[in-house]
This record gives sequence, C-alpha cells and structure tokens, in this order.
Amino acid sequence: MTVHRTLLPGVFLAVVLLGCAHAPVAVKKAGPDEQLRSICEVGRELQKARGTVWLKVSSKEVSGQFPATIEISAPDALVMEVTNLLGGREALITIRGKQYTVDVPPKKGRSQAGTRTWGGIPLEWAAELFLGRFPCPPSDAIADSAIRWTDERTLEVDVPPNLSREAQRFVYRVQTQGDRLWPEALHWERKNPPKLEVDFTFANPESDTHSPRRWEAKSPQGEVKVRWKDRQLPR
Repeated sequence: MTVHRTLLPGVFLAVVLLGCAHAPVAVKKAGPDEQLRSICEVGRELQKARGTVWLKVSSKEVSGQFPATIEISAPDALVMEVTNLLGGREALITIRGKQYTVDVPPKKGRSQAGTRTWGGIPLEWAAELFLGRFPCPPSDAIADSAIRWTDERTLEVDVPPNLSREAQRFVYRVQTQGDRLWPEALHWERKNPPKLEVDFTFANPESDTHSPRRWEAKSPQGEVKVRWKDRQLPR
C-alpha cells in the first residue's frame, strides 16, 4: 500500500449505490423548502463522532486503499490517522474549517498544508460528512433559493450569490426512510469561476440517526470512497 504525501482531505467522501428506491410518499405533504429542511436536519443533533473507517482514494495525487482512525467535532474539526495494514502510521491528517495539514513520518514523504479543496471537493464539508450529515445550502440561503421538484424523486435547489456566498446548485435524488426523505445521491455545482462540481452517493443509513455509513464523492479531479467499520457517537 502506498499513501502519497498529498493524500488527504480527500479523505472525506463516499460510496455504494443504494438498491431499489421507492418514490417518496411524503413529497406532497409539504412544500419543497420544508422537504429540503428535512433532508438537511439529518445528523444535525450529532456533535461528535469517532471510530475506524476504510478508505479508497483515486486521483492524480494519490491512489490506494487503507484503514484509518478518525475523530470529528462540530462544526468543522477532523483528525484522521491513516495506518498501514500492520498498524503503522502513514499520515496524520488535520482539518480545521477550510484548511488542512498532512503530517507524515520521516522517510514516508513530505508534510504539507492547503486550503479550500482537495481533488475538487470542498473541505468545508469534510467534518459534516463524517458526522453523518448531507451537504446542504447555508441555512440562511434557503429562503432566497429556487427550490423545486423536477420529478417525484429529484429535488433541485439553485442558491443565488450574494456578498458572502457563491452561486450554487444542489440536485438531490431521494428515497424514503421511514417518515422522512433520504438522499441516495447528490450532484453539486459551484457556478462562479473557478467552477467546481462533485457527485455524491450515500448508502447504509443508521436506524436511529439516519446518517449514512457509506458515502462517495467524485469530481473531475478525483474520487474518494468511505465505509465506516466502527462508528461511535459520544454523548
């Protein structure tokens, strides 16, 4: 197994398609904005998580599969230790907001730091994804956004720009989980230059929190898949 020195924030993202999905029975019971808020509420009560994950990364910077231990704290802190199959440390990855650092042992590479994205994936969602939340528009942008159902399972959201945010598009492909809508896939775009786009898939929702235990993120610059092996939610 080889973990390159640029490995990193890519650590966050997702995988595995959910099997057969059913048309959401609750779609007609509330407006699109309320349905979006319901999706974005998944995992909001979770403030901390830790455990072990299995990662698969494919990009021009790094390719490989490896286990890792991880600890996440809301709103935007993540620490991950990537290990080899013998338990030796390959890299220590730290994310704080939109910045990351990668520290590697001597002879394994060179430590590095960066900001905003890795492989085209926004760092701001790293901690959110590992906590068990879905990427969503800023809460204060929902009232200004154009939100509509394009068919029974596709919710489209266009977020307009202002002085503090960029124009974005979120397209959720949903199914039902109990009495709520649950995204099995999301296509996200940032419309302002430099443009970005990421495709997410989500699978294996937890029975109590509805948070996904598997997810994937794929952009033109790379792909990351994550599967929780042991996920603990400290109270």
